Amino acid sequence: MRRLLTVTLVLASLACASSPAPPSSPAPRSSKVRIEFTAGFGSASDGKAEGWLGYAMARITGPPAGSTASPSLDPPPFEEEAYARESLALIWGELALEHGYSDRYFSQLVEIQSAGFMREYTWSCLRVASGPPPPDLRISEFRAWVAGALPEHVVESWSFAVPQDGEVVLYVGQAAHEPYVCEPSD
Repeated sequence: MRRLLTVTLVLASLACASSPAPPSSPAPRSSKVRIEFTAGFGSASDGKAEGWLGYAMARITGPPAGSTASPSLDPPPFEEEAYARESLALIWGELALEHGYSDRYFSQLVEIQSAGFMREYTWSCLRVASGPPPPDLRISEFRAWVAGALPEHVVESWSFAVPQDGEVVLYVGQAAHEPYVCEPSD
């Protein structure tokens, strides 16, 4: 619940911010955030919209201070996407526990997070990075784990953020890409 509350408070502060950033700070992407939900996506009883909204908010707020990520909206840097998927797993775990929600993709993401492979998942299955992998990734261990624990895992992304006319628009319920089977790569 703490991550969900933090992301919600950060979104509120982004939406209300009116003063310019200090000169030593990176320029903010936008001080306005608009959320657009796709009609018919999710329902009040399944939690999908809340989960993907949390993911999108984590993407626009970025990883915590000290991260090596360079915040941007499209395409997402590796650390930013790993942070957003980790946030999604944590948010979903709390939503499922509190409300009894069930969703195959979200539940599998929680399993990946619990096994300690979110960064490996992001690198191997989400195809967001180029160049050599960070040296601390356990790609071989992840491949072995996912083959046994989650064969035929389908990667989904039902939320994305786009800078538009001086604001950030969060689209929730629209596919950022077609779902595809994770085939871990280096």
